[in-house]
Amino acid sequence: MKHEKWRKGLSFLLVVALVLGVLVLPFTEEVYADGSDPIEGAVSNAINNYYNGTQDKVLDDWEELAGIYSYLEGQDSNSFSGGVDISDYVLPATGTGAAGLFAALMKGDGVKARELAEGLVSGGAIIPTTSVSTYAMQVLALEAYNRSSGVTAVLYSTTGAIDYLLDAQDESGGYTAWGSTSFDDSGLALAALSLPAFSGHPTIDTEKTALIDWLKEGQSPSGAFAAFGSDSANSTACVLYGLVASGDTLATWTTHPALGLLDSGIYSDEQGWYTSWSGAWDAYSTKQATLALVDVKKGNSFYANLELNQTHYISTSMQMVKPDGSYVEKSVTVPTGSSLDFVAGKVSGSAISGGFSYYEEGAEVSTVGDGSTRLAVADGFDGIVYFSHGGSDLNIPRVSIGFGATAEFTIKYLELSSGAITPLTGASVDMNGDGFGDLLTDDLGRISLSPIEATTDLEVLTTSATPLNTALLPAQILMTSGGTQTKTVSVRVEGPTANVVHYSAFDVVGDGTKQLTAGDAVTQVLSTAGVSYTYSGGYLSQVNGVTAGSYDPSDYDGWVYFMNGVAGSGLGSQVLQDEDEIIVYYGYYPGWGTDLVSMQAEVSGGGVTLTLLSGITPVSGVAVSWDGVNLPSLTNALGQVTIEGVSPGAYTVQISKIDGYGVPQVVRFASGTAITITDTGESSQEDGSGLTVTAQEVFLTVKGLRGQTLYSRTGQPYYVGITVRDVLDNTPLSVSGTRAYVTGINGLNEFDNGE
Repeated sequence: MKHEKWRKGLSFLLVVALVLGVLVLPFTEEVYADGSDPIEGAVSNAINNYYNGTQDKVLDDWEELAGIYSYLEGQDSNSFSGGVDISDYVLPATGTGAAGLFAALMKGDGVKARELAEGLVSGGAIIPTTSVSTYAMQVLALEAYNRSSGVTAVLYSTTGAIDYLLDAQDESGGYTAWGSTSFDDSGLALAALSLPAFSGHPTIDTEKTALIDWLKEGQSPSGAFAAFGSDSANSTACVLYGLVASGDTLATWTTHPALGLLDSGIYSDEQGWYTSWSGAWDAYSTKQATLALVDVKKGNSFYANLELNQTHYISTSMQMVKPDGSYVEKSVTVPTGSSLDFVAGKVSGSAISGGFSYYEEGAEVSTVGDGSTRLAVADGFDGIVYFSHGGSDLNIPRVSIGFGATAEFTIKYLELSSGAITPLTGASVDMNGDGFGDLLTDDLGRISLSPIEATTDLEVLTTSATPLNTALLPAQILMTSGGTQTKTVSVRVEGPTANVVHYSAFDVVGDGTKQLTAGDAVTQVLSTAGVSYTYSGGYLSQVNGVTAGSYDPSDYDGWVYFMNGVAGSGLGSQVLQDEDEIIVYYGYYPGWGTDLVSMQAEVSGGGVTLTLLSGITPVSGVAVSWDGVNLPSLTNALGQVTIEGVSPGAYTVQISKIDGYGVPQVVRFASGTAITITDTGESSQEDGSGLTVTAQEVFLTVKGLRGQTLYSRTGQPYYVGITVRDVLDNTPLSVSGTRAYVTGINGLNEFDNGE
């Protein structure tokens, strides 16, 4: 449904026409002949695909809330003066300063708004700042509070505020920051100077006109405004804030500034808004661009019209165990004073009246608090099983640990009838979401694990160790990034009849978001060798066109592995260490029909006797190839076969044993495995060697002022997707700024020296 205010009462609407490549037509009711409206399309794109899509209606800060707030204003019964229903969105923390005041006003928190408004004034004047933008925001926030109904205005010198803004204005009419033109400062200053409280100042209209003329002269051909030499969604949005607040007739501009926000250089339907230095759906650009276009579309300035919301909203989280034992967790926004049943209804999706008990840190509660987390357990359970971390009471713990660190829990059972709490021994815990137990609690109910993924969800499974009719609560481990990871390992892959690939030394590289596993090693090796594979859920099901279950009709055969001579289970659950040896083979699981075989050689007279063992058990019936020639006899019951008439020298050895389906019953030796016989009758064995591949390197040098070296040229392992910021973050340097835009290194910030 289109915004009703967008359909009427507008003094202008965008018209885009292509006349010899110049946009100059006057504004009419519709933008394009086909009836499409690029502003409405862009705003809808941001609301549907960013706020309601990527963000899942979770607002990270006050500016994201402002974009939604202004968008909702005018729809249904929402209005700046009457209040806006924001209960469909999870609200950000209120914060401090002018930003906090804007948030408190939109959330309807009059008490906090008063506190923050008073904090912006000292000695009857707005507290000065080093930035025009920051000062202008303080003015705009304070006036939004003072115009609100039902509040006592926080008085300050309006003359002093005007003088502060005008004194900072250049003779040209605009504003500069750090020695460069600042359209951000200029737009926000214009919005502040356009407030009704300042209308009586004798020169303000003249100064505003000069500022608008200066903005027209600085506009890019696209209609946008630049920052750091490139068109910027942020700077263009700030200019639009000021122009809409000033009431300027935008239709008289040769190129409407809103078109700059729709220019392909800073906006696309697929990627949304982005600045000249960042990527798709840049949050900073999107929230400002959305608010600016909503202002333009409605012809109604957010900054000039915002008032205290008439309903006080809070955001709270609830962790819920439903009557059927299923678990759901959700953050919701509700009016202050709402009941826990009302919150539970929003979390579950249907109204609730009774039937739940509510807890916080083990104690029953009956009220909702802003930013609180409540545990809701449906009535009817005899007890609750939960994870306790560090002695914590009944709750759902989220434990943060360092990269590669270990987390410990005690699984406890709370009997609701008696209140007795006991450790749960022999309980099965799933740590990868596959529904199978990965860990068992000890006799004190404890488990200990070093997670692989950045986020690990733990669940207690229903087994004989779990009391009947019990609510099972989960837990979560959050592991910090470890930076670039490299482990050098050996990987050999043996197919049903031949070696597939063998690397004696291979650098397995990761970005540090998870620990490296045997699965990473095998898949990176196969990718490097150009061998096809299918890998999912930590399991390898196809290599080089051979799919698990291809030979044995019982489907017991497949791709299995040994790690350092020990049978593995799940490549994705085995953490890598340097010098690990991984052997992947096609066959049966060890003990079910396929053995990893070792070889001993004994020279006697003119012959050599080979003994093949699985552990200490002889392996009989094995065909042996000696120096490329298949021996006529298989290994006997002692696992032995003898080769007569052997002269001193080196001889390659290979083995083979298959069952009636053609499935290997022994793992082949590495290609090139050899026995060397000396002149003195001694023997030695040399395992076959594979390729050696180490990761490529990237080199970084950082220099500061006047060529001072801040970081000498040093190599770091390369991996697919690595960025310069990744390389910087892996150094001891102190780096500030966003992921894509560095503003300072080791305390030396951009523009510190006026350049």
